[in-house]
Amino acid sequence: MSIKAIFGLGNPGDRYVNTRHNIGFKFINALKSSACEVLAKKVKLNSQIFSCRVNDNSILLVKPQTYMNLSGEAVQAVMNFYKLSLDEICIIADDIDIEFSNIRVRKKGGAGTHNGLKSIIKLIGSNDFLRIRLGIGSPPVNMQLSDYVLQDFSENEQQVLDKVLSKASHILLENLEQPQDIVLNKLNSLIV
Repeated sequence: MSIKAIFGLGNPGDRYVNTRHNIGFKFINALKSSACEVLAKKVKLNSQIFSCRVNDNSILLVKPQTYMNLSGEAVQAVMNFYKLSLDEICIIADDIDIEFSNIRVRKKGGAGTHNGLKSIIKLIGSNDFLRIRLGIGSPPVNMQLSDYVLQDFSENEQQVLDKVLSKASHILLENLEQPQDIVLNKLNSLIV
């Protein structure tokens, strides 16, 4: 079954735009800038929803507007409204346990320390969905996790990140109709 909706996790508001926790929103922006033709934008179901066309495929790009810790509310609402199955969604989230600029893709798994993933798993009642985890690296020893994830990327990090997101978004869009294992393998082997 093909991917019908991609959810990029983040926090709404200007003060969070360039923070590490908003890498999911940045990925959605990269998808919109790639080969995706945006047909419409709606603000409903606690989300910004972009209806897009990629070749002959329709896809939803979603930025939950509930703040990270309540992401499950938006994901559940969009899934219910559009009658999406677990096989048709993909969640994009930051991960402190993955080195900066690396990507890990899994078809199921736990949430780790990520409150957005915890909220999604709790509200949709399953951890069996495709997730793309984008590495933001670990916080320095003397920094609280909450301060680190809400810290802006440095200028050098942003340049690297732009390349990673561009390549990853092209791979994802080019393989929407492929089995999830193919998407998983291609993104996991991405080198920038």
